[in-house]
Amino acid sequence: ADGGLDLPDEADIAGERVLTAQETFLKALTLRHGRRIVLKSPFHTARVAALRRRYPDALFVHMVRDLGAVGPSTVNFWRTLEDGHRIGPPLADESRRSAFVGAMFDWMYGRFIADEAKLPPGALLTVRYDDLVADPLAVVRRICTRLPDIGAPDLTAARAHLAAVDGFRTNRFVPEPAIYADADLAGTYTARYLAPSTPAR
Repeated sequence: ADGGLDLPDEADIAGERVLTAQETFLKALTLRHGRRIVLKSPFHTARVAALRRRYPDALFVHMVRDLGAVGPSTVNFWRTLEDGHRIGPPLADESRRSAFVGAMFDWMYGRFIADEAKLPPGALLTVRYDDLVADPLAVVRRICTRLPDIGAPDLTAARAHLAAVDGFRTNRFVPEPAIYADADLAGTYTARYLAPSTPAR
């Protein structure tokens, strides 16, 4: 246990029963809608190797952001998840949740960095959150051009969507660098994915 909350077991995150259940659901979606499946979950960071074994042609899009900015949002995510799904009393000490966020980060990125080293060229695309906000169409174009069956994408629908959500504003949190201060891999993450001299892959 870390920060009063348990980290996931291997079976929970990459076990065959979990992946098989997910695949059954995805097949049902494919039959119903007939479109490309895009999976978006922070937990995929910790199971790239397992997903790669199941889907050898998958493209992994790795979104990165300054940890000081993302920290409060991540704490809020876990607080909301706990409020809706916990069994038992809430955490009495908010600092335990922040400690858990740091421990989860180390667990996920320890796995991710090990898995990343084993991926073949072209299987992973790292995208910076700030680049997506600044020019979403350019980022969508980068992703689509890495998918061999798309090539030059038609961005008409993407432009229409951006126009429809033009007034949308994300949750605003005050940056809190201290949330990840004790995370062992925070420095590695920043240097590896966010340093100005690091090219986006």
